[in-house]
Amino acid sequence: MKIHAIYERVPLNRSFLSHKVICDNYPFMWHCHQNYELFVPLRGGGHYVIGNRSGVFKPFDVLLAGPEQPHAFYSFKHGKKAFEFIKIHFEQRIAEALLKNFSEMRVLEDWFKNAVSGIVYHMKNSDKLSSIFVKIHRLQEKDSSTAFCLFISLLLKLMDLYDQKRVEDVKCASLENFDARRMDKICKYIHNSFTRKITLNEIAKHVNMSIPALCAFFKKSSNTSIIEYVNRLRIEKACMLLVSGNDSILEIAHSSGYETLSHFNKIFKRICGITPKEYRKTQRNLY
Repeated sequence: MKIHAIYERVPLNRSFLSHKVICDNYPFMWHCHQNYELFVPLRGGGHYVIGNRSGVFKPFDVLLAGPEQPHAFYSFKHGKKAFEFIKIHFEQRIAEALLKNFSEMRVLEDWFKNAVSGIVYHMKNSDKLSSIFVKIHRLQEKDSSTAFCLFISLLLKLMDLYDQKRVEDVKCASLENFDARRMDKICKYIHNSFTRKITLNEIAKHVNMSIPALCAFFKKSSNTSIIEYVNRLRIEKACMLLVSGNDSILEIAHSSGYETLSHFNKIFKRICGITPKEYRKTQRNLY
C-alpha cells in the first residue's frame, strides 16, 4: 500500500543533524522523509504511529523511523513547555558508507536492515540513552568531531539493545493495530484539498463514514481534530509562502485555503503566536 503522508524534506549538510524542541504540545503530523529519524522525549509522554502500528511512549524512550517510513510522534497533553524532545536525522548514505568503508561497523548491518521498518526502545531508568542525545545536540556545532564519535557510539548502543531483544520491532510487534489504510485515505484527501474550502461532510463521504464516526476515529488516532489538522497544514503552507515569496498576505491567505484575511490572521496568531506580517519580518531577518 502506498502511503500518502506529507513528504518532509530535511536538508542535511553533514552526517547527521540534531534538533531540540520545547513546546506546549506536539501535534499529530502524518509525514515521511528520506532520512532515518531518531526521536527521544525528554519531558512529556505521547503516542507514536510508525507505518501501520501505534503505541505509547514515555520520557527517555527512543523511537526510530526508517527512510520513507510514514510516522507521527505526538504529545498527550497541553501545558506550558510540557513537552521537550530531541530528534536526530541521518541519511541512508551514511549507513551505507559506514558498512562499506569500515569493517568494524559491519556489526550494524542487520540493525540497519531492521531499522528501515522502525524500532521502539522502551527504556528503563538504568538504560537511559537520553544523556548521549543531549551531548550530541550540545556538541554538534561546538565540537563536531566529538559529536560524530558520540553519534557512532549511540548507534552501537542501540544495536546492542536490539540484539538483547529489549525493544519492540515495529514490523512484528504485538501492538494495537493502527488503521493506516483508513487514516491514509483521510489524510490523502485532506492533503490534496486543504488549499480550498473543505467540509467534514465531503471527507466523510469520501471515506464512507458518518461525520461523528470520522471525527471520533481521527481524534482517537491523532489526538487532534480534523479541523485543527487542516488549520495546521494551511498555516504551514502560509509560513513557507511568507518566507519564500513576495505575495501579499491576503494572497497568501487565499492560497492557503482561507476565504477571509481576518480568519487567517486569527488562526495564524493562535498557532504561531505572532501575526503573519511579524512572522515574515522575523524570518527574513534571519537570512
